[in-house]
Amino acid sequence: MQSLDMRRVPADELERGIAVLEDGFSATLQNEVFRRERAAGTLCSLGEDWTRMNVLLTGEDFPDGLASLPVLGGVHVASFNSQVDIMTWLDADRVREAHAYLDGIDFDDCFERRRKQLVYFPDDVSYLSTELRRLLGDMQRFYALAAAAGEAVVKRVYE
Repeated sequence: MQSLDMRRVPADELERGIAVLEDGFSATLQNEVFRRERAAGTLCSLGEDWTRMNVLLTGEDFPDGLASLPVLGGVHVASFNSQVDIMTWLDADRVREAHAYLDGIDFDDCFERRRKQLVYFPDDVSYLSTELRRLLGDMQRFYALAAAAGEAVVKRVYE
């Protein structure tokens, strides 16, 4: 399964190179670092539910435009072991746009409109609703912190 993690970084961090960005993600493979960065709002992990978050927010697996920014949007900056194992970069201006977009999202409305696309088994409704609501809250907090600090966001999809 694929998973997606996002990290807040200084707006000029890309200039230091892909290896520096990858080192930041590699550090989060240690459970304590992962927990600490997540609690601080430096890391936002959508895990395997990242495609469902795209569908929740946009109705599409791989949307275009403003709606694409929060989850996978940005400039492709690196590929690793496959076409899916990638890194994208969202500059500070686009982070502010993503924050504004997420700030206007009504979870209940989105979930009801996209329910048939999101729920594969009827027993999943309660669990999925709870989990996606939590992930949306995590994303809203993450992007609010990044936008307020004038930071960029680097995203890493793992296969």
